[in-house]
Amino acid sequence: MRTLPLHNLFRPKSILPGAVAGFLVIFSSCQRSEETQTVNHPAPEPDAFCGLPVPDFETAIRMIQERRDNFPKVGEPAIPFSLPSARSEDTIALSDLHREKPVVLIFGSGSCSVLGRSDSWIPAVYDRFNEQYAFALIYIREAHPTQGYRPAKYAREVRPVLDAESLENRRETAARYAEAKALPFPVLVDTMNDETARVYSAWPVRLFVVDTDGTVLYSGGQAPWFYHPFEVYQHQAPVAPELQDLPRSDRSLEQFLEFHSRQ
Repeated sequence: MRTLPLHNLFRPKSILPGAVAGFLVIFSSCQRSEETQTVNHPAPEPDAFCGLPVPDFETAIRMIQERRDNFPKVGEPAIPFSLPSARSEDTIALSDLHREKPVVLIFGSGSCSVLGRSDSWIPAVYDRFNEQYAFALIYIREAHPTQGYRPAKYAREVRPVLDAESLENRRETAARYAEAKALPFPVLVDTMNDETARVYSAWPVRLFVVDTDGTVLYSGGQAPWFYHPFEVYQHQAPVAPELQDLPRSDRSLEQFLEFHSRQ
């Protein structure tokens, strides 16, 4: 299994233990304050983009704008879902995933070059944190389908995949991806009308952590520009002007897991 070195924010050798302790107290207080300021909101209604391949960059921008505030925020209840497994006949609910420990949710697809750049990170972070956290991948609509949007600038990185025309097609595609990447955790498949990706503002790739009580602990930034799996990761493309104010997290998932696992 390939791994990448994970960068540890909370173990700088030059900082004294007392200073670290003080920083963590302040950090923890800020996190609790953020959680208490959020309120629950109903699941968003379907939109005009549901169930359709993404044909071009302009459509991708409009869809991201339309769904920008759909996702559950830190401190809110996660929006429940129940989805088919890619590798069995089981249907798995979100509550099944976080029943025993918090779960890291990875939304993405095999044609997503952003997910592809960090796919060695996934087994590395799983190996490091799987005793404290469960993991699951939700396979969503293709980022770069053969019949849709394929950025010429990143042609060498993008591996287009045929956008599924049925749920069974998507299950088969997700199963092949899971096998190719040797993913050691559940892989679920979103509905054909993109219900889960829509309510989590998750296309083309996004990260969340949900606690055992169903509360969102971590809500990653909108990809591709604000996808932040580990500290040194940075997307290459400039942010589209109309998306400069997209919601984002000020921490990488790695930083969050490192901090939260010590509580």
